[in-house]
Amino acid sequence: MNLRGRNKVSAEFSMSSMTDIVFLLLVFF
Repeated sequence: MNLRGRNKVSAEFSMSSMTDIVFLLLVFF
């Protein structure tokens, strides 16, 4: 269960990081 929770959190973190990167690209470019 802990592994699944960590995987879910990591997936959400990766998604948020991707959106943040896209936002930064839009702002700078």
